[in-house]
Amino acid sequence: MKPNYRETAKLVSEVLGESSSLMVVDPSHNYRSTIKSFLQKLQVKNIIQVANFEDAKRLLLTSDVKIFVIEWIAEGQNGLDFCRELRKSVRYRDVPIILVTSENYRHDVAIASEVGIDRYLLKPFSLETLSDQIFKVLKSQLSPTNYDSVLQDAAKALHGGHVAIAEEFYLKARQLNPSGGRPGLGLARIALARADHKKAIQYLRQTIEANPNFIEAHRLLMDIYLEIGSHDGYYKQATLLNELSPENPIYLVALAEKALDLKDFAAAETYYKRSVLLSPSMGAAHRGLGDIAFSREEYDRAEKHYKKALDLEPKNISCLNSLGLTFVKIGRFKEGMSKYMAALSISPENPKVLFNLGHAWEKQENYQKAEIYYQHALKGDAAFQKAQKGLERIKKWIKNSA
Repeated sequence: MKPNYRETAKLVSEVLGESSSLMVVDPSHNYRSTIKSFLQKLQVKNIIQVANFEDAKRLLLTSDVKIFVIEWIAEGQNGLDFCRELRKSVRYRDVPIILVTSENYRHDVAIASEVGIDRYLLKPFSLETLSDQIFKVLKSQLSPTNYDSVLQDAAKALHGGHVAIAEEFYLKARQLNPSGGRPGLGLARIALARADHKKAIQYLRQTIEANPNFIEAHRLLMDIYLEIGSHDGYYKQATLLNELSPENPIYLVALAEKALDLKDFAAAETYYKRSVLLSPSMGAAHRGLGDIAFSREEYDRAEKHYKKALDLEPKNISCLNSLGLTFVKIGRFKEGMSKYMAALSISPENPKVLFNLGHAWEKQENYQKAEIYYQHALKGDAAFQKAQKGLERIKKWIKNSA
């Protein structure tokens, strides 16, 4: 039998009291107003309403929130990222989260449960449904299951640096719920803390085998493969993640990089463009589109994308170098060399940038300066063949002109 409003209001009073708040994050003013009127009927005293996650983060600095009601997408941002941040914080890692979503995201909600989301509401919902979900999360907080309690103890121990104790709790949690993903994820993180990548991969593979849709496990496995230099593993995980979450631009960029490795520029361009469409602030996608345009000698387009990438990542050495090379290719030497110098101000010994600067001086027939930068490039990388050949050309020219 579902609890009535009076039972929920009593539980709200017991958990939230007079000073604690309930936070609603939803971009729709109408939904925020509707939810607020629902909550007032449940005797919630303090209701914080915001339209986006940035405002939510700001208000959390001075608020005592005991329950969250979060829209899946707010102003183009994914609510899962906000939930991950909450679960990483000491203050809010155990605070109940109710996710509000539409029919289109039903599959992703099942995946999101492993991120730490307690319940979800499917739009449109009734007061009775909202009341029921609030009752359940607050009841669970007052009387957590043994499994949830052990996971909480494990997280606290790990956060406190008590790795061995956390490991015991995660192993116990896995015994209590063999199909649960969070114990395996916790054990993998412990293995990583011990620099045992092989063990971490083993735990994550076991976790994914038990729960193929556990996106957090796939994502951590992808990061590990990237760290250890296993490109095949990295791209395989990116492919799986893109299937699970096709609207995530991070995975699209990874697939674009794989396509570039295979010289499939058309596929790479498609992935990068989709990524930019979903997240205009993805600097890596703009860099990739710049690289593709440069390879096609479409220097105007390359310049446009590199500049956009630098707006997002002003200190990206690779992008500064690429934009410098683009300018030099079309004879804008002064602009190109200024980008090289900006890159060297961040990484003074970067052989590629030093070589490109030497090459720019060579193209302007300033062979003395070209020689200096080629030599600097070889100091950083003695096997740098382009720098060796450049230096040989300069010496030959000096010899012939003597």
